[in-house]
Amino acid sequence: MTGRSALHGILSLPAMLNDATLVPAINGVSKAIGSDYREAPSSQQIDNLLNKTGLPNPQPENATERVVSGIDRGIGGLATGVGIGGLMRGAISPVAQGVGNALTSHLGAQAAATATGVGSGEIAREAGAGPITQLIAGLAGGMSPIAVGAARESMVGGISRLMEHPSPEVSRLAQTALDNGIPLKVSQVSPSQIAK
Repeated sequence: MTGRSALHGILSLPAMLNDATLVPAINGVSKAIGSDYREAPSSQQIDNLLNKTGLPNPQPENATERVVSGIDRGIGGLATGVGIGGLMRGAISPVAQGVGNALTSHLGAQAAATATGVGSGEIAREAGAGPITQLIAGLAGGMSPIAVGAARESMVGGISRLMEHPSPEVSRLAQTALDNGIPLKVSQVSPSQIAK
């Protein structure tokens, strides 16, 4: 089930493009000429193709499996974005290179944001929430790794500023003071305003 869901995710970008362009065009022409033929949505076409290849098609049987399946599709979609980003990094345009770099950097954070975002939206759907609530839950879940990362960086930066080392001259003077029995506190030696 995970492999099939991930494949759906990997093919999601081409599927969206197909659903936005070719499917309506084909169906419009078919309707205009009086034909009953209708092009199926891409997700159905992908399922038919995977079935023809003989890939097993287990269906999620409970809420947990449906949430995990959604996360698998999200991670598959992320993989497609990373692949496209890799191609764009070699582009001539600096803008395209920038987009490519953004799509291929911080992959751990991107994967965490994708998993928590999709997972939060799927959990909201399983709880019976409407589309707007699902969207809000997905956005909040997707932002949570970014918020955690920013908080961690802020804390590390604050600690490093707090523990800022004195200059070599101040260190020598402090050592001389300590050698002569004059106790000093960290706030007296550190150049950090936070420590003071």
